[in-house]
Amino acid sequence: MRAILDEKAIRVAHAAALASDERTMPILECVVIGNGAIIAADGFLMIKRSITTEPPTGSTMLIKAKVILDCHRQWKSKLMTIESDKDNSSALIRDENENTFKAEILDKVYPNYTILFPKTKREAYVALDIRLLKKALKTFDNKGFIRVKIWKPDMPVELSAEGTKGMIMPTYVEE
Repeated sequence: MRAILDEKAIRVAHAAALASDERTMPILECVVIGNGAIIAADGFLMIKRSITTEPPTGSTMLIKAKVILDCHRQWKSKLMTIESDKDNSSALIRDENENTFKAEILDKVYPNYTILFPKTKREAYVALDIRLLKKALKTFDNKGFIRVKIWKPDMPVELSAEGTKGMIMPTYVEE
């Protein structure tokens, strides 16, 4: 199997659990790559991003996220190719400057993340401008929780936390 990760796909590895976080399962320290996606989770956050894989479906690789992040930091790469060997026990990580690293492919089962998505009918879709959301989030403390309130799809979305409150107008609404 072969996968191509651009810089945004490499960033997905940041969503994986850290080895120092005792609240999560060790398997969540990995990313799963395959079936046209890279997926990482830490028990509280899950990110899935589409990528190019060959073959497009049918096989996956489970690799420690730290390996991908360390290669990215050390090489300062914007593009990585990850290719498994014939028995799917190791993978060669290569960047655009031909730096290489041989990584172990773990022989474990990644949790079925698809069960996280509700099976009930959605009430509405609300789309928020990423730039506005990032701008708003910078005003909140980097701890605790942010409450998100959605009244109706055509009304502002409220963000609130200890001492800070804000609203963002949806930029696109589909019901």
